[in-house]
Amino acid sequence: MDINYLLQLLGNRLNGLTLAKDQAFQSGDLERINAIDAEILGVKNTISKLELITSIEQTAVATAVSEAEVVKNGIEASLSAITLM
Repeated sequence: MDINYLLQLLGNRLNGLTLAKDQAFQSGDLERINAIDAEILGVKNTISKLELITSIEQTAVATAVSEAEVVKNGIEASLSAITLM
């Protein structure tokens, strides 16, 4: 499956959950609101992970290195920034 397609599906799911949360607010169903909030967080987390994968793939293509090299370089840069603090 294409990552962009998955992102579209998850965006649609997020829109649906937002509408469901609004309906739960209108009915005063606190249990449902909490359940929807948890699901919204899960969907947003998944979207963020897919966007990270897309970013890594784009960087690898633009720099002509492997995805693993991009991740390695990112980790090394993060560790360097931490040790400088």
